[in-house]
Amino acid sequence: MKFILYTALIGIFLAFISTCAMTALLYRMQYSKRVEANCSGKNQSEFQTKTVSFCSGKNKLAGSFYWQNGIKNLQQVVIIVHGYGLTHLDYQLEIEHFVKKGNVVFAYDLTGCGASEGKNPKGFGQFILDTKVAVNYVRKAEPEKKIILFGHSTGAYGVAAYLQEADPLVEKAICVSGFYDCGFYARECMKGKIGILAYLLPFWVHLFEWIKFGSNGAKSGIQGVEQFGKSVLILQGEQDTVVPITASLYGWKEKYTNQKVTCVLIEKADHFPMRWEQGREIV
Repeated sequence: MKFILYTALIGIFLAFISTCAMTALLYRMQYSKRVEANCSGKNQSEFQTKTVSFCSGKNKLAGSFYWQNGIKNLQQVVIIVHGYGLTHLDYQLEIEHFVKKGNVVFAYDLTGCGASEGKNPKGFGQFILDTKVAVNYVRKAEPEKKIILFGHSTGAYGVAAYLQEADPLVEKAICVSGFYDCGFYARECMKGKIGILAYLLPFWVHLFEWIKFGSNGAKSGIQGVEQFGKSVLILQGEQDTVVPITASLYGWKEKYTNQKVTCVLIEKADHFPMRWEQGREIV
């Protein structure tokens, strides 16, 4: 009996140690290096552009305002929060779409990405922190304008989690291919590789996030969507292999109590459903 008990305890201990090591490796692989821009911005002669910088902690972040020539009295700003491994220059289609719809667009590079300072993006919580400082910056720069948040992938998680404390000027959020919780996202991604051990990953990911970001770490995107109380559009690609539906904000569509949440599944679409079949109009 004691042998069985000791064996079980040793097994549990090894499971915790091994999943802790896996989580550390995950952070080392995903967040230990800078993300450099792999494309250049399009020369949009019909757009006006203003490049700015603002601080997130000790780092200066680079961003740009975009708007149509000859239109100065636009009433709202769309803030674009890019996904992991990308920079805001990868979202030229989205910038063009929103500008042509009569919006001012503000797009920026996350800490450790593109033209922004920082050794690396640090972790999931950085997307929340940088969303917060970007909104605060736009609020001061354009105090009369309403704000729409557009986030993609990890950027969508950052937007959704930020909604727990959203500025009153934030009128609407669009979350594309976003997951609802960083720990459970890791679990769903790793289940097929490590089996039942994946169920220990949320504990470690949440712990790592809390150590790195304190109260801004491991926030729930679901809570943000619920507490926001305003319009939230959630888009998900049916064939998204990066953020599976089981880990996505869309996967909770039947459970949201916020009556202003709209969930849309784009058939046959991948991780970029807003571009599926030239479908810019869906956002």
